[in-house]
Amino acid sequence: MKRCFFYFLLAIILPSCSVNAQNKYDLPTVLQVGIGYGLTNSYGNVQLPPVNVSVDFPIAKDLTLGGYVGYSISKDVIYPADGVLITEAMGVNYSYFLLGGRLNYHFTTNLKNFDGYIGAMLGLNIITASTFGLGPYNISPNASGLLYGGQLGGRYYLSKAFAIFAEVGYGIGYIVGGFAFKL
Repeated sequence: MKRCFFYFLLAIILPSCSVNAQNKYDLPTVLQVGIGYGLTNSYGNVQLPPVNVSVDFPIAKDLTLGGYVGYSISKDVIYPADGVLITEAMGVNYSYFLLGGRLNYHFTTNLKNFDGYIGAMLGLNIITASTFGLGPYNISPNASGLLYGGQLGGRYYLSKAFAIFAEVGYGIGYIVGGFAFKL
């Protein structure tokens, strides 16, 4: 598993090593930082809203390839404390860590300062869980699996290097918004 994770990280990092400050494509290298709504593949109530960081590197005229990291936490109370039979709530705390690569196609629009895109994501979804309220019987199961998703989004540039963005799709959250910076 560690070897697979290492090769996966290498596949995400290597494209960034070949990107120059001046590229021959019209697209810039962009870093995005966002917060989402609607935690995908989750249990219980969200304790930390989905947050993500992504970067896009131009690889062709209308294509970008980049990396994606997302994180969130949820809590699932299975048996709430009632003060009579159950004196302490019992349940599971979950954390979600997503690591993936994204490929986006950037389409042209008639809107000035707007960059629209649609794309796909592939990577790894790592879920850790820990039980609470079970006394000496607490356990900490872990799981991981293939992450796949897609996104439809847009960036509206407020200046030459700063934009706000919004995405809908299937990543760490169903709806994500935040800030984008040209690098």
